[in-house]
Amino acid sequence: MSLSEADQFAGASTVAGRVGAGSVGFCSATTGADSMLMVRLLGVETQTTVWPPMGPRFGWYGYYSGWYAYPEVTQSQIAVVETTLFDVRSQRVVWSATSETINPTNVQKDAPVFADVILGALRKDGFLPPATSK
Repeated sequence: MSLSEADQFAGASTVAGRVGAGSVGFCSATTGADSMLMVRLLGVETQTTVWPPMGPRFGWYGYYSGWYAYPEVTQSQIAVVETTLFDVRSQRVVWSATSETINPTNVQKDAPVFADVILGALRKDGFLPPATSK
């Protein structure tokens, strides 16, 4: 995933809801955490795009005058990921985002950019302190 693909990530929104007490309770009891971030892959879709670019007409005797349309077909894989932040004390969803990336390559390569986008959104919405410069 390139940086321009990271721009395809959707914005975040706050939602209300509950999560199973077992998973949030486990997180709190074993780590002492005050929140839990859960990320899950919702699916991978294939998007096919067909568009008719214009080109010169070519025949047996060279170029004909004029232009004609010929179809160009491209396919893209779109991975849809849901990220949810839970408050452990209230066991409620406090922030959730759905994101998409186009033509992901592999998790090890794409995860750092994905993490930067999610952390940036959490900072923007006030759930994390501003990043310190290195």
